[in-house]
Amino acid sequence: MLLAACGDTGASLVGLERLSEAESEALAAQFAVLGFNSVDDQVPAGSPAGVAGALGVPITISSTFSVSHPCPVGGSIAVDGSVEGNFETDTRAAEVDIETTTVHQSCQFDAEDVRVTVDGNPNLVTTVHLAAIDDVATGLQTASLRGGFSWVTADGREGACSIDVQSVVDPAAMTQTTSGTICGHQFSVTEEWHPES
Repeated sequence: MLLAACGDTGASLVGLERLSEAESEALAAQFAVLGFNSVDDQVPAGSPAGVAGALGVPITISSTFSVSHPCPVGGSIAVDGSVEGNFETDTRAAEVDIETTTVHQSCQFDAEDVRVTVDGNPNLVTTVHLAAIDDVATGLQTASLRGGFSWVTADGREGACSIDVQSVVDPAAMTQTTSGTICGHQFSVTEEWHPES
């Protein structure tokens, strides 16, 4: 995907205006947290093996949902999504795929000491793939966030951004690599990954 920088909308006489790299990354992190919180209740908790384990019957989950969730400071997001999952009760193997489309509606965040109001332009699409055996992550766990949004800051800047970010967790190597482009800023970070206890 070819991404435009966080630039002026064309109405300003000041020239190109941008979110800083730190502001962009702070927004992206808050997008991820807000998105997770909005769909957390839609994903089955815990292992389903106890539900039908005695039967040895595979479990398939397929559902869609639409939710609204408040933003940290003001405004809201509207999220439409789907959850697809397969659970093998004999081997306790599970795979889940989640896809969501999020539209920000005057959604306000504090990013690097400046308040930013975000609207969908048009939206952000998130995909997540998770796999586990006996509740232990196995294989690559992946997530992506792509799309666009418009923004206005309390200090008078405004513009539109594209975002294209991918994150890959490798449980065998115990690493998480996140890379991509946020508002024209490119980055790639690899960190140690530890499963939740």
